[in-house]
Amino acid sequence: MTATKRTKAAKATMTMSDGQVVDVVRVCVVTDVRLNDMRVRDNAPVTPACAPEQHRPNYCHADYLKHVIRADEIARRIPLAVERLHELGWQFDAVAFRGLSGALAAPIIAYLMHKTIIAVRKPYEVDNHAGHSNRPVDGDRGARRYVVVDDFVATGDTLRAIKRAISDWAPRAECVGILEIAYIHHRLAARGQR
Repeated sequence: MTATKRTKAAKATMTMSDGQVVDVVRVCVVTDVRLNDMRVRDNAPVTPACAPEQHRPNYCHADYLKHVIRADEIARRIPLAVERLHELGWQFDAVAFRGLSGALAAPIIAYLMHKTIIAVRKPYEVDNHAGHSNRPVDGDRGARRYVVVDDFVATGDTLRAIKRAISDWAPRAECVGILEIAYIHHRLAARGQR
């Protein structure tokens, strides 16, 4: 992984509710990271060239996250997702998503395609103030056309909810389609990389 960065750090300590004292380091990093410099070989986890030692992951996650929470899966699927979006020829300004699975894939896709992001919160996150904001939607309100990125499509409820929330927030924005990350496994299988 190639990175150009400048850092400025400040160190402090914080006492946790259980009495444990932990070091807190706040770092402001200006960086330019090239994701395409990461290597995947023989289904091995993605390892940046600067990694000091090999970590063996012990994943524990809901089954629906298997395509987006594992670094090796993301490294295999994201380039294919970007390739598929180019093939489709859809014209769009932003990548929209909702939930953890979307948040893991959509920003990377948006970055690689030089697009902006529209993040839609789930209703309970807004109603219960679960997080730093109670806004139902954040991101590029000026986007005219967007594509939704989701892990998989079953009933279409997520797509309808995203479209409704964005329509209320940015009435002129138009959804041009949905990219299903789980679909990418068919492309991997066709290439013998499943």
